[in-house]
Amino acid sequence: MSAFAREKKEGHERVDGSFCRSRTVRQKWASTRPTSISLRQDFE
Repeated sequence: MSAFAREKKEGHERVDGSFCRSRTVRQKWASTRPTSISLRQDFE
């Protein structure tokens, strides 16, 4: 898990802000609407 978290952090920092924002929004949604997040992930 540590490696994954580290990679995610470094990755989202390296990519453009759009990706970082998407991740944050996704995490927020996952907290409130896990179903919506699931659909979105599948769509993406």
